Amino acid sequence: MLTLLLVDAQAERAKRTQQICAEHGYRVVWADCVASALNEADAGFDLAILHNPVGQTSAVSLLSDLKRGNSDAELLVIIEAADLQTALDALKNGAFSYLTLPFGPDQLLLTLSRARERVELKRKSRALSSMLERSERRMRQILGQVDALIVSVDGHLSLRYANQAAQAFLGMDAETLLGRTAPDLLSLPPYRKQLEEQIRSNESIQHPAIEVRRVDGATRWLSWRWTSGLEQDQGELWYGVATDVTEAREKERAQRTAERRANLESLLQALNHVLRNWLNSASLNLTVLSRQLADVPQNHRSGPEDSASIIRKELTGLDELLKDFATVARPRDYSRSRVEIGSLIDDVCVRIEDEHPGTSVKLAIDGLLMAHSHPSALAQVVQNVLTNSAQAEAKEILVSATEHPDHISVRILDNGRGLSPDTESKIYDAFFTTTPNNTGLGLTIVKTLCAELEIDFELKNAPQQGCIAELTIPKGPKEPG
Repeated sequence: MLTLLLVDAQAERAKRTQQICAEHGYRVVWADCVASALNEADAGFDLAILHNPVGQTSAVSLLSDLKRGNSDAELLVIIEAADLQTALDALKNGAFSYLTLPFGPDQLLLTLSRARERVELKRKSRALSSMLERSERRMRQILGQVDALIVSVDGHLSLRYANQAAQAFLGMDAETLLGRTAPDLLSLPPYRKQLEEQIRSNESIQHPAIEVRRVDGATRWLSWRWTSGLEQDQGELWYGVATDVTEAREKERAQRTAERRANLESLLQALNHVLRNWLNSASLNLTVLSRQLADVPQNHRSGPEDSASIIRKELTGLDELLKDFATVARPRDYSRSRVEIGSLIDDVCVRIEDEHPGTSVKLAIDGLLMAHSHPSALAQVVQNVLTNSAQAEAKEILVSATEHPDHISVRILDNGRGLSPDTESKIYDAFFTTTPNNTGLGLTIVKTLCAELEIDFELKNAPQQGCIAELTIPKGPKEPG
């Protein structure tokens, strides 16, 4: 029920008006003077009827005071037929309408009904605006919490909104970002023209993944999707949502690498099989040739024996190459067990010094250090790293091992020629080598075996000279996940 404030100094006329309005569903509050009207207005009302004048006061002068605190209310002014100036002044000061004396009940009720519709419309509009504001605040709160970068730009490509993820990514707060040119901030300059054209044509856009450098220096790949929308008082805005596809790209690349590796492994296995057959045949024939040379007079042997020696050396090198091929290509079961690190490394160091007389290998391993690994595969890793140092002209190699709660750390320091800027990024590439007569598979095998054995491996230049290789070997099986 709407409250109707009736301001009329004449009691009899007010009583008739009150009766008519009450019969049609209005709760009528009567005020016979200015003070009473202002007092009743403080309690609140929806509609008001003001008979002009109210005592000695013009009804027009009351309008603003009555509306204060009752902004949705609508007021009617009743005037004498000849007093049109008061009617005009009332409308200028916010009155909904006016009635001239005399008027009938139907005319009064019709005017009140129109005023009532206006009041209800304003309240619905305010309720919807309030609901929209709450919804917008809630939506902004939600957008502010999501991991995706969300921004909005106007027709000039100036930023109007950036959620918390975008602010963190760009290293600027919202106040600093607003008004800045979006393409420059979001690494979109190559697509600026396309973005402007799409905004003018009102079409949704999805850009390919773009490489962006984050504020902390990390490089990420973002996929942007733009769509248009409307926002109050700002006209048409474009909303951009960026999804970080870095991990997805890395997974795809890893999958492609795995597929290529699987194909390469199949090829290497077939090649290894063919070459092994040829090698066995050549070795057999070389053995037969050597036996036949034993029956040749001594003065005729030197040339053929030298040739046979060269062939035997080449076949030995080929045999080593095929063994490396087999390590890279052939799937194996690297079942792990407890391994004593000190004795394993000591055995490898003895072989390295025998094979490379100019290289001295020293050990700094105290106590019994037990790791969880595959003995022969781990020995292969250590041997390949030490061989790499020896082939890099290292005269001294120091191998140390340290025990930690969950792993054994092995450190190999040499004084060889180290890694040049040109070779540093290629050291794990198959067949890459800087040493003559080398297969170029040594460090490739190291990386492959370390991945199988869950060993963390790093090779880098030493501060002064040579290289440092570091292996982190688990002491026990790693926990799932």
